[in-house]
Amino acid sequence: MRHNIDATSVVFLASPHTFDPSFGDIFATWFAGGVVACAPKIATFSSLDRCLAMTHATHVLTTPALLDTMPSGTERLLPHLRCVALGGEATPTHLARIWMPHVVLLNTYGVTECCVYQTVCQISKETIGNTKRLGAPLQGNVLLFARDSGDDPNLSANESSGELAELWITGPQVGVGYLNFIFVETTAQASNAVVKVKASPIAVKKVVRRKKSRSKTRTKKD
Repeated sequence: MRHNIDATSVVFLASPHTFDPSFGDIFATWFAGGVVACAPKIATFSSLDRCLAMTHATHVLTTPALLDTMPSGTERLLPHLRCVALGGEATPTHLARIWMPHVVLLNTYGVTECCVYQTVCQISKETIGNTKRLGAPLQGNVLLFARDSGDDPNLSANESSGELAELWITGPQVGVGYLNFIFVETTAQASNAVVKVKASPIAVKKVVRRKKSRSKTRTKKD
């Protein structure tokens, strides 16, 4: 993985423990033999720069909005910081340009139904023009772009056509279901399922407009 977490890593936990990105931070770091660092919520959200400096953090996963709260010039004052992963919202181009020369800057994308995230794209000089780019799926995941109306993932959309499509995700990260809700159907074997849950207003499917220059995502109800 491009995060390159190992036994020398100190991963600062910038997500609440009730928010699924924290699971990825905690267990991936422990699995690699690294250190998970954290601070009180008020300190994390008001002084993220001090938290990263005091813990000698090498990695942090956060939102662009929280990263942007740090004082100007912070990116040059954190010599231990090697990787910043951003998710939850689109990364502004100006923010990417500030941090890109100093760290490995990643754009992550994921849906809650497939904890934690399923794609990653490094923001670089080559990709700076589209910071919404989903990037490649993480190992084990497969992305299926189904033509509008998107109900059949076997009818794939041409990614370079700019046509409206629904993003389906298949692989071991797909959740087993919602608490107190019943599975209605799957479109593959249970061990590697693309899940549709008609009983819930939130589905694994996301609507994605694929274009060469930009992509747009919105949630669609079943």
